[in-house]
Amino acid sequence: MLVGDYLYGDFDDQGIPWCAELLTGQIKSKKRGTGKGSASFAAADGCQYIHFADGTAALARATPDAYAELGSFKVPGSGERPSWSHPVILQGKLYLREQDRILCYDVQAM
Repeated sequence: MLVGDYLYGDFDDQGIPWCAELLTGQIKSKKRGTGKGSASFAAADGCQYIHFADGTAALARATPDAYAELGSFKVPGSGERPSWSHPVILQGKLYLREQDRILCYDVQAM
């Protein structure tokens, strides 16, 4: 995921969020997140929304300085099979697909 001049992603498909400078490829930060397994990302309002394969959803600052997780929760209905869908943010709402359900969370700043 590209935010400004930095790329954010999952290191080795292991649930380890990392940040690299786009122009140089230099890794700026890399730290294990709350969830386990592969992770998918979306960005909005200076934050990254991360959905891990174990069904954990996390919110972290989109900053190259360090991985700073602000909070996390287990997505209802997760656990039996891997969660591989990407989070989607549209008009202040976070959409997560978990198996055969779509969940919607209001994440709009007040």
